[in-house]
Amino acid sequence: MRQATFMLALFLPWTLSGILEAQGPFASRMPAGWAVGGSVQRVGWYDEFATSTLTLRATKLAEEGVGADFAFSVFPAGFSDGALVFLTDVGMVVPARLSHVTVFARGGASVLAAVAQGGGGGAFNVYAGAGTILQIAPSIGLRFDIERRFLPGADPGYGFFVVGMGITTIPRDRKPEG
Repeated sequence: MRQATFMLALFLPWTLSGILEAQGPFASRMPAGWAVGGSVQRVGWYDEFATSTLTLRATKLAEEGVGADFAFSVFPAGFSDGALVFLTDVGMVVPARLSHVTVFARGGASVLAAVAQGGGGGAFNVYAGAGTILQIAPSIGLRFDIERRFLPGADPGYGFFVVGMGITTIPRDRKPEG
C-alpha cells in the first residue's frame, strides 16, 4: 500500500500532463504568485497508523528564488472524541515553474496540536518534501505533495509521512498587455 501511494504521488502529475495538450495554449511558464487551495492528506508511519486531514494551503510561487508556504490541517477523526486536532505549517518552497507544471522542494517547521475538554498539548516538528502543481485550466490546478516529518530530539527514524492531493488556484499573470 505505501509503495502504491508513493508511486501515485510521484508519477500521476506527469501522466496527466498529456491531457493538457488538448486544452489549448498556456503561458510559457506558470505565473508567479500565490497558489491557494484545499487538499486531503494521508498522515502515517508506514502501516503502523494512518489518518486523514483536510488542509488549506497557500504557497507563494516566487518569480526567482524562494517562496513562502503556509498550511492549516484538521484531523476529522478527532471530532468523534470531542477534540480538535490540527497541524500548522510555516515553510519555504523552491519552485521550478514550467509551462503548466510547477515542481518544488519544500521544508519548514510545524506544530501538531490537540485541544479537548480536559486540556491539550502539542509537538513541534520539522519537515522536508516535494510537490507539484499541474495546471488543468487557466486558473485551476491539481496539487500533489509528499513530506517526511521529524520530531527534533527524537530518534531520526521516529516521525511520520504526509501524502496529499488537492485542488489549488493558479496565479494569474498580472502584467499589463501591450
